[in-house]
This record gives sequence, C-alpha cells and structure tokens, in this order.
Amino acid sequence: MGTSRENRLSEREAEKRKKREADRYYLLPGQGRGAKKWRRNTQLIAFLTGILLASLLGLCLWLYHNREWM
Repeated sequence: MGTSRENRLSEREAEKRKKREADRYYLLPGQGRGAKKWRRNTQLIAFLTGILLASLLGLCLWLYHNREWM
C-alpha cells in the first residue's frame, strides 16, 4: 500500500515537472529589465524629439508662407 502511494506522488511530481518545463522560457541577452527600461527611455526621447522637430518645421513653413504679415 505504501508503494502505490509513493508511485502516485512521484507521478504527480513528474507531471508538475513536465508542466514547469513547458512553461519555462529563456531570456536572450538584451531582454532583461535594464534593456527594457533603456529602450522605453530611448523611444520616449525619440518621440518627443520628433514632435519638437515637426512643430519647428511647421512653424518655419507657416512663417515662410505668411511673410507679408510681418
């Protein structure tokens, strides 16, 4: 009777182990927390720079086409 219980426990442990192995994933270099933070900051800076440059270009074009007002 003790061996069947041990077998059931070992079967459960084996199933849990298989499930853990299936759910496991590996990070490649550059996919850690620091890389994500750096990428997020870089994208934010790029977005803000694009908005600033687009607004400056729009202002320059508007001033160029409305020269007679000045």
